Amino acid sequence: MAESDLLYLTESQVQKLINPREAVMWAREGFLDEAEGRVVDARFYLPIAQGQFLKPSGAYRQGDAVAMLHVFGYFPQVQPTRPATSSLLLLWDVQTGQPAALLEANWLTALKTAAASTVVAQALARPGADTVAIFGVGQQGRMHLQTLAEFFALRQAWIVDVSHARAVAFARQWSPRLGFPIWAVPYERRDEAVRAADMVITVTTANEPMVEYAWLKPGALVIKLGSYQELAPDVLLQADRVVVDRWEYVAARLPEVRQLVEQGLLTREHVVEWPDVLAGRAPGRQRRDDIIVYLSLGLGGEFAAIASHLYERARALRAGAPVAGRRA
Repeated sequence: MAESDLLYLTESQVQKLINPREAVMWAREGFLDEAEGRVVDARFYLPIAQGQFLKPSGAYRQGDAVAMLHVFGYFPQVQPTRPATSSLLLLWDVQTGQPAALLEANWLTALKTAAASTVVAQALARPGADTVAIFGVGQQGRMHLQTLAEFFALRQAWIVDVSHARAVAFARQWSPRLGFPIWAVPYERRDEAVRAADMVITVTTANEPMVEYAWLKPGALVIKLGSYQELAPDVLLQADRVVVDRWEYVAARLPEVRQLVEQGLLTREHVVEWPDVLAGRAPGRQRRDDIIVYLSLGLGGEFAAIASHLYERARALRAGAPVAGRRA
C-alpha cells in the first residue's frame, strides 16, 4: 500500500480486527485520557428533515497517529427495507495531513457504545450486579447484552421493545448463545423488568418516559443512551447520583435534562461528570443501595482510542483495501 493510498475497511473486515474485551479495554483508556485532558473533540447536529439528522463528531488523542471524524446518520422510514442508522469513520494522518482510512462503522459504533457502557457499569453498578433490563432490541441492545455478559456473571436478562415479537425472537436466539435466561417482557408490563434488574439500559428512539423512579430497586444503575426522552423526570430528581459524560452536551440535547434545567430543577451542581468519577475527583457509588443514573451522548476519547488501535492493527495485518490516488 502506497503512502498516498486511502485504506478502506468494510464492516466485515472491521469485525475481524477487534473483540468486545479489547473494545472495553481501549474505551477505558480513552476515558482516562479524557480525564487527564489529553483529548480534544467537537460535535454538532445537522437536522435534515423531521426526525432525520446527521451527527458529525471529531476527536484526537495526544500522541495518536490519526485523528478521527465520525458521522452518524439517522433516517427512519426513508427505506423500510434498510436500517434507519448508518455510520462512517474517517481517520486523518496527523503527520501527513492526509486522509488515512475510511471505515464502515455501523457495527463498530454499536460496539464502542456498549464497551463504554460496560466500563461505566464496572465502576457504578452495585457489587455483585448480575441482572439487566435492556430497552431496545436493535444492534445497540444486542451489543450491550453481549458485551456486558463478557464482564458480568449475568444470571438473567429482560428485554423490552415496542415490538414484542422482536423481543421474543431476540430472547429465543440469544439465550442459548449467552447461557442464561433472557425474558421478553411486553412493553405495557415493562415495570416488571425494571423492578427485577440491577442494571437498566435504554437504547431506543421511543421519545417517551419508559422508566419511572418507583420501579427501580435499591442499588440500581440506569444507563440512558442517545438523544430521546426515555426516563421520567423523577428518575433524575430522586436518584442518589446523576452522572453525565459531559454536562454541556447533555444539558443542550437530552429532553429530560433540558426540561428540568428550564424549570430550574436541575443544574450543573446537581451532577458529576464521568471522567471526574473515573479519575477519582468526584464520587461515584458510595453506598450499595445508591440509585445512580448515567446519561451519555458519548465522549470523543473512547472512540478515538478504539479507532487508533484498530487502525494500527489493520496496518500491521494488511487488512482492508487500498484506494489508490494522489492527494496533493
